[in-house]
Amino acid sequence: MRLWGGARDVVGAMDEIEVVDVSPWSIAAEEPAGDHPKLWLRDPGAPEVLWLFKQARRGKQTFREGRVDDFHWADAESEVIASRLSRLIDLPTATVELAVRDGIPGCISRDVRPPGSQLFSGDVLLTEVSTDYVPNSVDPRDRTGHTLENIEQVLRRRRPTEGSPGRPDTEVFAGYLVFDAWIANGDRHSGNWAMIEGADGARRLAPSFDHGSALGAGVAEDSLVQRDPQDHSRRGKATRFGDGRDVTLVDYALRAVDRWGGPWIVHLVGVDREVIEEIVRATPRLSDHRRIFITQLLAENRRRLIER
Repeated sequence: MRLWGGARDVVGAMDEIEVVDVSPWSIAAEEPAGDHPKLWLRDPGAPEVLWLFKQARRGKQTFREGRVDDFHWADAESEVIASRLSRLIDLPTATVELAVRDGIPGCISRDVRPPGSQLFSGDVLLTEVSTDYVPNSVDPRDRTGHTLENIEQVLRRRRPTEGSPGRPDTEVFAGYLVFDAWIANGDRHSGNWAMIEGADGARRLAPSFDHGSALGAGVAEDSLVQRDPQDHSRRGKATRFGDGRDVTLVDYALRAVDRWGGPWIVHLVGVDREVIEEIVRATPRLSDHRRIFITQLLAENRRRLIER
């Protein structure tokens, strides 16, 4: 399986994104996921490496004539596109590839945990710093305690060991929110970010993961035809945060950059639109209309972020 390491590598490999057949890969573990099955699989070429296979959502449509229509791949395609776009702004994210297992479409996301480390989700970490945070709330509208202030306490309290390389975790988290605003990802709930704890007990922010709700993936094909990318951009709100319910994703991201800093807007300014279009074009299962929608949505969100 071919993986790429930088923006130019991404462009050079964009004839068409390959679909990896993971049917023969052995199962290492199952991930509880309700009606959205997930399996940890071992890469036969590197058994120590685990990949999370996420089955694509079926939505309202069905398999027809032995193939899967575009809507089935939308969330998986969004994950893959997001993984490649993140490299254009130098943001750490999980590596994702399109995949199929026993005829079921989806994607595989490489485990972000180094050997011997553990992953702690924001849902767990926030309980250590906030008495008003409600973990695993049954009400998806209840985001009390999932705020920039409390997230900052988590990230500063669990900073990496002295002298470790890289940007401050708060600065990287600001990058995650800029990225969310760019790709229209409104699903950054407390379970969709985490910290990695190494064998020495030091913690650092994990690469960003789970972008399957971005880029209008949840909008059915027939509804997408009627959807205006600019209107879709303006509707994106930071509702997964207790202090962002009535704030747009763009404004919330800019609030985080003002608070924590980071080069993310500058990096976004330097992104070549042709590179973006080439990444989107390389997705093999999306309809032409969805490709156009995604490209226009990315352009609109980028404009709003850099023109503030």
